[in-house]
Amino acid sequence: MRYIYETVQIPPNINVGKKDKGNEAGAYLREIINNKAKDNWEFVSVESVGVRTSPGCLASLLGKKEEYSIYYVIIFRREVA
Repeated sequence: MRYIYETVQIPPNINVGKKDKGNEAGAYLREIINNKAKDNWEFVSVESVGVRTSPGCLASLLGKKEEYSIYYVIIFRREVA
C-alpha cells in the first residue's frame, strides 16, 4: 500500500465552548480528526516539531538572536489508489 500524508498545525491557543471545559485540547483534536475522516483521511499521530528562525539582516545587526519554537502538528494519511 502507498499513502499520501497531510498535516495540520495546532495553534498555540485553542478556543472552545464551555461544554468542553477541562477537555479543551481533546475536543479540539476530536473535531479536526472527525472532519478529516469525512474526507477519508486516517489519523496517524500528533508530533512536535522544533523550528529555528534566524533574524533578518537588520534585526541581526541590532542584536536579535535566533529564536526556537516548538509547534505541534496532527498527521493524517490516505491510501493512494
